[in-house]
Amino acid sequence: MPRGFSRPWRANSTAFVIPLQGASAVSPCRITTTRKQKKIMDTPDMLLSANDTPVTNEDACRDSVMRLELRIPSELITRLRKEILATYHPGKDEAERQKYAYESACPAMVDACKAEWHAKQHAQPLTKLSALVAGAMKQWFTSIDMDASFMPPQIAVRTNDDLVFGAHVDGLPPVEEEEEKDSKLPFAVVGIYLDEVSGKQDGALQYWPTHAATVRQNLATLSGVSLTRALRAVGDTCNAQPAEAVIGPAGHAYFVGGNVPHCNHDRTVEGERVAVYYRLYLQETPS
Repeated sequence: MPRGFSRPWRANSTAFVIPLQGASAVSPCRITTTRKQKKIMDTPDMLLSANDTPVTNEDACRDSVMRLELRIPSELITRLRKEILATYHPGKDEAERQKYAYESACPAMVDACKAEWHAKQHAQPLTKLSALVAGAMKQWFTSIDMDASFMPPQIAVRTNDDLVFGAHVDGLPPVEEEEEKDSKLPFAVVGIYLDEVSGKQDGALQYWPTHAATVRQNLATLSGVSLTRALRAVGDTCNAQPAEAVIGPAGHAYFVGGNVPHCNHDRTVEGERVAVYYRLYLQETPS
């Protein structure tokens, strides 16, 4: 196991706190959990704790999935979810639905967040959450490329009438562009649930960690369109096999290594499951 991880959950750990610019009125209190919520806060098993020092073997994390011990203000989670659902639209036609599901829902919110981020302002809830996540990741992973990571965030709203994409790794070009564009996998994806997810039926993020080794091997031995097609084939293999799932309450934060195939399980219950995702990249080492 790479240094910098904790397993299992340490009940006496101190949560990680990042001061939020422009958020002084919001108390950085731990999200209150009910007895039921505590019972479901058990996946993934591996935990990156606030007490852990910076990870020394960052590359090994590309194959890992773990919980992140972040302290996220409950008011921030509530306000951001409310703002997302107030502006959310699934798309006027099938092409727009595909675009929003693949890229991000609420594109105007994402654009406003990007503008604030580059202006070094953190007034909106989405930008505040982005700053919190970025600060924590930089302290745990010192090689993070802050210019390439975090922006734009991806807002994902899942309903029981939603599009479902199969297992994949991020960073692959669209099929119609794979002859011209290379795959560029992120170091990792960080997700934050804004709703409780108690099981796969809630639209949980599911993942196939045993296939990360195949992805790593493909990255080391292939390139160009051959690499892209091999990575798609890994996803096809995963779709026929059982997956593990990320389970937790609203505010649950998790890290999915860039080599780990994943996707959202279809939601089979009423209502929405809202989450925000961030892609992380490491600084490139001169060859």
